[in-house]
Amino acid sequence: MKTTAVPLGAASNSIRLKAWRKAEIMAREDNLPSQPADTQQSSADSINPDYDLQRLCQALDEIDALDDGEPATRFFLRARAQWASGRRVQPIRCMDEAIRIAPKNPMFRRQRANYLIQLGEWAEALYDCEVWVRWRPSEALAYCARGRCYAFYDNYLRAQEDYSKAIEINPTVALFYKLRSVAFQRSGWTCDADRDEELAEALEAKPAD
Repeated sequence: MKTTAVPLGAASNSIRLKAWRKAEIMAREDNLPSQPADTQQSSADSINPDYDLQRLCQALDEIDALDDGEPATRFFLRARAQWASGRRVQPIRCMDEAIRIAPKNPMFRRQRANYLIQLGEWAEALYDCEVWVRWRPSEALAYCARGRCYAFYDNYLRAQEDYSKAIEINPTVALFYKLRSVAFQRSGWTCDADRDEELAEALEAKPAD
């Protein structure tokens, strides 16, 4: 049955619970390794009342439309649904399985890298970012993501290089300048940091087309 996407503010508790329960059922259907009983209700994988219901519904719709399609893609979409439901462990497991089935799919590496960065799993994220950059060298976000990993490990020169590459590919994203500004500041390059901060502010002040 297709799930209708609704604005988050208009969602009743029953709609939230129904969508979350569907994500719960999907997690069990995936036949992934079960968590130990004492960790099944951990905060990392418990229901989040503020999850993005609209994204969850969209992901569930895409899964329904896929029917019995390509298994790796199903795991990818299930990961999106699980993440949108507020879970944090199950999406990584789904992405692990998607990558196991299709290890050369850069979209899967990108998705898992983004999840890992948000979870603060920097070593694993850096590995996925390296693969992402190698397979998609024209994607600015790949360099930005890898730069964030380098910055976490205080490798600000490498982070600057990646942010600069991201800016070279797409000079209209304020976030790239902000991140490079921080890397410059941490390296003691105050003038460069101030310049990037000004460029970021100018881009944010620019009206949308």
